[in-house]
Amino acid sequence: MNTALEVSKRSKGMVKITTSHPEGSDFDGIVLGSSKDLVIIQQITSFEPDGIVVIPKAWIEDVRNGPFEKCANEILTGITAVDRLTPPPYANLPHLDQIIDHLHDKDIWPAVEVIYKGRPSVYVGPITSVAVHSFELLCYNAAGKWEKKYELDFEEVFKLEIESKYVTRFNEYMRAKGGRPGTSGPGPRKGSTRAPNSSAPSSPRRRG
Repeated sequence: MNTALEVSKRSKGMVKITTSHPEGSDFDGIVLGSSKDLVIIQQITSFEPDGIVVIPKAWIEDVRNGPFEKCANEILTGITAVDRLTPPPYANLPHLDQIIDHLHDKDIWPAVEVIYKGRPSVYVGPITSVAVHSFELLCYNAAGKWEKKYELDFEEVFKLEIESKYVTRFNEYMRAKGGRPGTSGPGPRKGSTRAPNSSAPSSPRRRG
């Protein structure tokens, strides 16, 4: 696995990452950073860059770098957006809490998918605080309504999706709309006020 990740990082070549997500989930992209704990990829959708995905290695089952990826690399050759890919400032951070802290400091709003008691949930919005084992995120839902803060444990994070087209456009809408509630006081534990995936906006999960 690590060899394929390093080759992708050096050559800007495609890999497919398969995971142990309970509903099945995999990612196509180019590796921008890799540490003992996590992988950071430039997600590629329809042969175009589409945001950054951070995946803890605990969830990764396999990294494929075969004939399908070789063909994709040939198609991507000469595409300016791919040729000019540069790692984000957090690509060399080795731990998830450091990346979360960076996003919090820079006011970058991610989509965070967690798996809690075997059930996936997606939360999108600004990170409001970072602690030793968890962080809080002020979530909005798919109807463009602010909900409340949720405390999310680092060990339950399946992925971070950062500045994809979907997340960027929805975040821009929510920032322009305003009405963000105050962030004082502790947030509820995840799952305490709603069922997973009941209302948080989420981009379609690719399969296969």
